[in-house]
Amino acid sequence: PQRFPLQITGWPLELMAYAYLAISPPTMRQHFEE
Repeated sequence: PQRFPLQITGWPLELMAYAYLAISPPTMRQHFEE
């Protein structure tokens, strides 16, 4: 059973991208910003 209040597919792309950058290593962040 899903315990998450919202489905991952229902999240806005911006929110998903922000979460991805938040959990990404500093090296990945620099590469993404470039």
